[in-house]
Amino acid sequence: MKSSITFLLLALLCASCATSYDSSSLLTGGYSETKLAPDVVRVVFRGNSSTSKERAQNLALMRAADLSLQAGFPYFTVLEETNDKRQDSSGGITISMPKNEILVQFLKEKPVGALAFDAAFLIRTLKEKYNIK
Repeated sequence: MKSSITFLLLALLCASCATSYDSSSLLTGGYSETKLAPDVVRVVFRGNSSTSKERAQNLALMRAADLSLQAGFPYFTVLEETNDKRQDSSGGITISMPKNEILVQFLKEKPVGALAFDAAFLIRTLKEKYNIK
């Protein structure tokens, strides 16, 4: 009973607002990444129960854009994407939380005829959309 009440209180606390653009934590979600090569990284964004699928996807892209610029690459392309929904039924309450995982490759130049994101433009656009400072 005590664990059910604790879970319910944590769920209510986490559900009060969508996951912010920050590194991942157990309770609130967020982003994490694994560098697989100098120009390839896997980014995972886990949302809480108030995070939409679209927000999880966009914040994973924003993290990829940040990492691309930090590595000195102005562009990146998504090689693979997986969307998932984690469900937790502890305490008799089911909570769904979106998860977006992308494998990206950083690029020095924008390829002709292929979809590639301009990292700086994407960051500006998404920061404005989600009111991120």
